[in-house]
Amino acid sequence: RHKKYISLESAKMVTTELAITAFKGEASSGDESVSYLYYLNHIQQLNTLDEMEDDILRFAVSIAEKRKKGGNHKKKIAEQALEYLKRNYNKEDLSLNDIAAFLNISVPYLAVLFKQETKQNFSAHLLEVRMEKAKELMDQKKDTSIQDIALCVGYDDAYHFSKLFKKHFGQ
Repeated sequence: RHKKYISLESAKMVTTELAITAFKGEASSGDESVSYLYYLNHIQQLNTLDEMEDDILRFAVSIAEKRKKGGNHKKKIAEQALEYLKRNYNKEDLSLNDIAAFLNISVPYLAVLFKQETKQNFSAHLLEVRMEKAKELMDQKKDTSIQDIALCVGYDDAYHFSKLFKKHFGQ
């Protein structure tokens, strides 16, 4: 900023990008004391580079304080991802991209958090959740067809589901 070649508009653009990145982690925390859209609009109202610099520092301190008070931020995101998976395991095309989009975080970041929390990659954990749910359904509803159980746990192909089930449980 002190190099004199950055314009106010360039600074606003960079600040907006920083805010978007910062809010990605905050969107899933449930704390909406500072609205995302409000802050982006606020950036556009700033008139000088000094105002911009002061505002960025206040914003950064605010985010840091929220994360410090909020405990283990990474663990909370991982827990939210696992909860989303448990609620949506039956969607055939469920992917890590879906969960990352829901939590408003990047896919690579979520993949790392997921592996840290579950000791498995996303696909392996999703398979485990689906197989356990299928086993429960088979125990509860003995007259339900394999095709129906496969559909209930996110597979449209009963043959493929049967192969996965046998591999997972050995029977």
